[in-house]
Amino acid sequence: MASGLQDPITPTPQYGGLFGQDRAWHLSFGLLLAGSFVLFSFWAFDYAGPGANKLILVLATVVGMFMAFNVGGNDVANSFGTSVGAGTLSMKQALLVAAIFEVSGAVIAGAMSPRQFAAESSTCPECRSLPTTS
Repeated sequence: MASGLQDPITPTPQYGGLFGQDRAWHLSFGLLLAGSFVLFSFWAFDYAGPGANKLILVLATVVGMFMAFNVGGNDVANSFGTSVGAGTLSMKQALLVAAIFEVSGAVIAGAMSPRQFAAESSTCPECRSLPTTS
């Protein structure tokens, strides 16, 4: 079975170490995550007061950030999966567009959602007097 011809060897791409070719992106988002964690932790310590259990506050911050990233990732996947899959946007372009519009939507309309929910589902009179969107 030796024909004298060798199988063609395809070169394997080199991604440059642990973080891959997008090392700056990975490090910048990691620093953003760490900064957000520190900011939310300080806010929680100040908001809860001196008698609060610090371990529970840190765990609640970690779980809350984990859930926020999962919900945001699901929203981004639903809204940009077809664009990236069709090749009209690259992954970086989709992430930048998603970051701009997801954050602006949360900042602009995010405060009204809990008020609307509380006014419609709660039986307390104080909750019904909150301003809502309707």
